[in-house]
Amino acid sequence: MERECSLRRQLDDIKSHRHLLRQKSVKNELPVVAVVGYTNAGKTSLIKQLTGDEGLEPCNQLFATLDVTVHAGRLPSAQTALFLDTVGFISNIPTTLVASFMSTLEDVLLADVIVHVQDLSHPDRVAQRENVLQVLHRIRVPPRLLDGIVEVGNKIDLLSHVPKIDFKMHPVSSTIGTGIPDLKIAIEEQLVENTGRRTVRFRVLTGGAEYAWLYREGALKGCEVDNSDTNYVNMDVLLTPVALARFRHYFGTSCIAAS
Repeated sequence: MERECSLRRQLDDIKSHRHLLRQKSVKNELPVVAVVGYTNAGKTSLIKQLTGDEGLEPCNQLFATLDVTVHAGRLPSAQTALFLDTVGFISNIPTTLVASFMSTLEDVLLADVIVHVQDLSHPDRVAQRENVLQVLHRIRVPPRLLDGIVEVGNKIDLLSHVPKIDFKMHPVSSTIGTGIPDLKIAIEEQLVENTGRRTVRFRVLTGGAEYAWLYREGALKGCEVDNSDTNYVNMDVLLTPVALARFRHYFGTSCIAAS
């Protein structure tokens, strides 16, 4: 009973600040990556590797991440993304708290991509994976997110060999960094697919209003001086459909290269 009461209080605290996450992601139109998995699977350690946030201190305890925190990190394209360190799944949660626990995972519905972290060294990893997927279905995560989950097998540094897996998984060690560069690429590729982001070429005046806007609002993939007029540059920028429409509204289409 004491454990249940403590857990209930902490679950209630989480709900009280969830709106702050929504405000931050919507206001800045930043892509959101929700990192889910069981407590002690290494979610926080993985986010530390992905974001370079040295302030993150993983804890090896049952309720280490009974909270939802946000950490900014850069993807390979230099696009900033928000990584949500979600509430850790736990085994044998009291039946009376199942609904409350699942409600704290509603932040996953804000995500553009879900990263599911699994402890490959855990004897119950198969059952844990099934439980996570079932809960994501129950909170009605959209099919496009479920179909594009980035599966991560963590703690390969504790194994003599990576076990055979019958689905696509990215083996990593969040402790020593093995597999992290490839995982970053996979996350960004899934983000681009899920959000409709695409790379667009612009010919703009160096240092002009269009130039500054694109630097501020998009992810720069490449930039080179225009051969016909060195006052101009050709910029390849990764943008969401909404951002591209906004650019057209502000500046027109004359500086957008034909696709």
